[in-house]
Amino acid sequence: MIFAKLLFGLAALAWAAGSSFSVLGAGENDNIGDLKQRAIIEYLQAFLGARYEGYASQVTPEFAERYVQDYKVSRQGGRIQITGHLDSDGLKGWIRLSETKHGANSVKPVLLLSSAIPGLTITPSQTAAKTRENGMGQVFLSETSSAFQKLNTRLGVTGSSINLSQPPRSESELKRLQDYGAGDGFNSALWLHLVPCKTCGGARLDMHFYNLNPVRQVLARSDELPLSASDFANSSRLKQAMKVPITALKADIEDKIANGALFSNAYRLTIEGLENYRAFKVVQNAMGETDFIIQANLKRSEPKMAEYEVLSLLSAEELAARLDGETFDGFKLKTVRVDAPSVVVKFGR
Repeated sequence: MIFAKLLFGLAALAWAAGSSFSVLGAGENDNIGDLKQRAIIEYLQAFLGARYEGYASQVTPEFAERYVQDYKVSRQGGRIQITGHLDSDGLKGWIRLSETKHGANSVKPVLLLSSAIPGLTITPSQTAAKTRENGMGQVFLSETSSAFQKLNTRLGVTGSSINLSQPPRSESELKRLQDYGAGDGFNSALWLHLVPCKTCGGARLDMHFYNLNPVRQVLARSDELPLSASDFANSSRLKQAMKVPITALKADIEDKIANGALFSNAYRLTIEGLENYRAFKVVQNAMGETDFIIQANLKRSEPKMAEYEVLSLLSAEELAARLDGETFDGFKLKTVRVDAPSVVVKFGR
């Protein structure tokens, strides 16, 4: 029981630890800022390989300063040395956002509208017509599109029909959503669903964002709108009411892209044979340094076992193979079985 409490209490801290670095200068006159910049450059070169050249001009001393978490200065043979930790998660997030903005892994979202408000009923199949002919639909399209402007994309609509009346919940409904968007080249979907808000006396806007390949819900949020059914015809009032939800949606989407959660696959990774908390911590830190595990959240622990929800761009088989073949410091992981979405590995020395 104590071991389990330690796992849950310290997992987030262990996962968030920055990557260590050590940089030795060329002489006594080295500038600390330049050495910090070198630390960031060396990390990005190792992580990006040949792709680094496309980012080199952006890695200024000022940029580097933002991603150095802590450092200390010492001297070695008359030369300045700095050691410390850099924000590797932040750097990876910056890379993912940059790649999304410039075409690689670009977001191509489709919009769907639905409403269960009496006097303002909308079915998803009416989305295209509403955004063409209706002032309310045009406001929803323009305002939500603004949340994607920084990503150099905008929401689209399709004339294809969809046999759903509200945001999907079951696997079969998710599959119908996938077929609807993917058939016209969309890789994600934003669904706006309006329902009466009894507590606020107005309406509630539920926003759901989906990855369509593979299909899964990435985020969901609800916001109260101080609007009656008739107020939705007033473009100015609707725009004003949408300001807070759209600002939050923009931040949520960019966060999902930065942490790699948008276009990744979700797996249940079970690690068996953990000897003690020290073994858990070693594995946790090592996984945080890999370039193929985007995110891992501890879901369950027992003596000698920990279970994570893992996000990765790899297939289940590829994830298991990478864990098998990875050179970890002081331990190894061996695949026990793979049955997507589950991957089970065993800890060993």
